[in-house]
Order: sequence, then structure tokens, then C-alpha cells
Amino acid sequence: LAQVLYLKQTLQHRFNNFDLYMAVVTIQLLSGHTLLVTELSPSDSVRSLAQRVQLELDGNLFDLVGPNERKLRRSASIGNCGIADGDTLTVVMRSGAPPIPPVRTNCPHHRRQTDVSVGAQHEGWGRKWSACSYDCMSCEDRIDPGTNVVVCRDCKGFWHKCCPGVGVSSL
Repeated sequence: LAQVLYLKQTLQHRFNNFDLYMAVVTIQLLSGHTLLVTELSPSDSVRSLAQRVQLELDGNLFDLVGPNERKLRRSASIGNCGIADGDTLTVVMRSGAPPIPPVRTNCPHHRRQTDVSVGAQHEGWGRKWSACSYDCMSCEDRIDPGTNVVVCRDCKGFWHKCCPGVGVSSL
């Protein structure tokens, strides 16, 4: 309990101090090779940082891992992730098929169903099991094929059950 309290106080201190200035952050590959050094504001999104990293990686799929060794959610802000000046983020390359995007944009998601297995739904649509790869439409994290999720039968998009975002897709 004391360790948890200390960690919360440390993160709150880092967040409060981070709010006062821009932070210079290093983005590196697992090999230790520096890919990018950039200045970030607490209000910047992880998504916008990931887009900059994506340009450096020629379109290869990846995840960003913070200094606390946790994957950063693309829907989060830099400040909410507790990233501070001098921190190093690590790029972890993804393997496997690229994620399949929804088939419709601006879908109102009227035909949603919960507790659907991604893999079973994918094969039910007549798609090859080896190409089963989807990202959550809300948080943009990869969804494991065995996970039970929410699906929109109109646009063929998925959400984690714990994620918000069953409104209109902006894809």
C-alpha cells in the first residue's frame, strides 16, 4: 500500500510539474537506436505523436511503450500518460497482418452487438482466419482474435467492451 501511495504521489508530482513546460522526449527502437527527439506539450495526443513516428517507420505497424514499461493508448494525452521531460519512449514493432479497417465511414453504428468473438465474427464474414487483425475503433489498440467485444454489423468495426465510442465513426 505504501508503494502504491508513493507511486501515485510521484506521478502526480510529475504531472503537475510537466504542466508548466514543454518536454523533450526521445523515441527509440528496442535496439536502442534513436528514431526521433521531439518536444511535446501535455495536451498533445499520443495519436499525433504516433503519426510522426509512423512517418519515420515507412508505414510499419508499431506500439509506443512509456517509461513505466506500459503501452501508451493512442487516445490518451501525453500529460495523462505521465510523460515528463527527458523520458524515453520505446517503439515496439508489431508482427502479423495489418489491421482491417471498417468497410464504411461515418457509420451511425445502429446494428451493434455485444459479446462477439472477433475471430468467430471475422470468419463468419467469410474472411480468412490468417488475416484476422483488427484495432479498436475507440482506443486504436490491437484486439486479440479471441476477445469478446462490441461489433457494428454495418461497418464491420470493433470496440473493446470497456472503451467508449459507440457513436459515429470518424474513420
